[in-house]
Amino acid sequence: MRKVILLILIIIIFIPLIGYTNGGPTISNPNTNGYLKFDDDSKIALNKEEVSFTYINKPSFIGEGNFNVKYYLENTSNIKKNIKIIFVTSSGGNNRFKVKVNGEDIKVKSHESSLVIDNWKPVLIDEVKEPISGKKLSSIIGVKSTKGINKNYPGYIEIPLTFNKKESKILEINYMDFSALYRKEAVVNPVYAHLYYLTPAKFFKGEPWIKLKVKLPDEGDYKLSSNIKLEKINNNTYERNMNKIPKKEWLFSFTNTKNLYFGTNENIKHLMFSILVIILLMGIFYIIQTKTKIRYIIPIGSILIFIFIKEVIRKIKGGYGDVIYFSVFYILIGIVLYKLNKIARKKINNK
Repeated sequence: MRKVILLILIIIIFIPLIGYTNGGPTISNPNTNGYLKFDDDSKIALNKEEVSFTYINKPSFIGEGNFNVKYYLENTSNIKKNIKIIFVTSSGGNNRFKVKVNGEDIKVKSHESSLVIDNWKPVLIDEVKEPISGKKLSSIIGVKSTKGINKNYPGYIEIPLTFNKKESKILEINYMDFSALYRKEAVVNPVYAHLYYLTPAKFFKGEPWIKLKVKLPDEGDYKLSSNIKLEKINNNTYERNMNKIPKKEWLFSFTNTKNLYFGTNENIKHLMFSILVIILLMGIFYIIQTKTKIRYIIPIGSILIFIFIKEVIRKIKGGYGDVIYFSVFYILIGIVLYKLNKIARKKINNK
C-alpha cells in the first residue's frame, strides 16, 4: 500500500499540470457537455497583449476586417505545464484563423457553436454608435436591439500550448472578422462595427500592458467611434496603450464621410436637407426667369437639379438610393419643374 501511495505522489509531482485558458484560463474541457470555467490560478502570466485591426481593402457590401492579436505569455511556475487557451471571438470559430507560437504555425480547433463559461460573460457591451453623430444606431431607426454582433454567445477556438518551467512564448492569432453592417433606412454611408473580447485576459496572472490599434483604408476619409478612447495617429490610424485590462469589451464602428455634404450620416436628415436645397434652387430659377423674362432659365436649371439629385441623393447606399425610390423621386421632381416652368411662362405672357 505504501508503494502505491509513493507511486501516486511521484506521478503528481512529475507529470505536467493541465489547465485551460482563453486570454484567461479554464478548468473544464471544452469538448465536454458541461460548462467551462476560467482558471484564475493557472500560473501563466500575460505580460503584454497587442490587438491590431486592419481593413486592407476598401470595405465591401459585407464588410470584412483583419484582427492580429499577440499574447506575450510566461510560465511563472517551476513546473512544466500544458494548457489549452480558449480564444473567444464575436463572429464564432471558423477556419479563417492562423495561429503561430514563436513564429511557427500550429493547428487549432475551431468551434462555430456558442460558448458558455460559468464564471465569465461579456462585460458592458454598449450599443453600436453612428460615428459622426455619436448617436446609438438603434435610436436613429427606432430599433430596440442591435443586430450583427453576437454579444452573449460567442464562438471560440482551442489552442494547446506546452510551457517548460519559467518559459516565455509569443502567441500570435490572425483572423478575418465580418462586420456588423448598418445601412438602408438608418444611414447614408454604411457603418461597420466590430467587437473584441478583452476581459477574458483578466484570468491570467498579473496585469498586462495592452495596446489597441485600428488601421482604416487609406482611400477615403473615415470617422471612427470606439467605446475605449483611441488617439488619432494619422489620417486613418488610431491607437491606445494601457497598463491594465479594461473593465469592458472593445466595441468600435466606423464609416466613410465621402458624399456627406450636409455633415450628417443620418438618412432622413440627409434627404430633408437635399429637398430643401432643391426647393431653394427651384425658387431661385423661378424668380430669375420671371424677372428676366428668359424662358429657358428653369429648363436649364432643371438639368442642374437632376445632376444634384444624382450626386447627392442617388448615392445614398440603400433606402432612397434604391432604383424604385430614386425613379419615383426623379419623376415627381420632373413634374414639379414642368408645372413651375409653365406657371413662370404664363406670368411672363401676362406682363
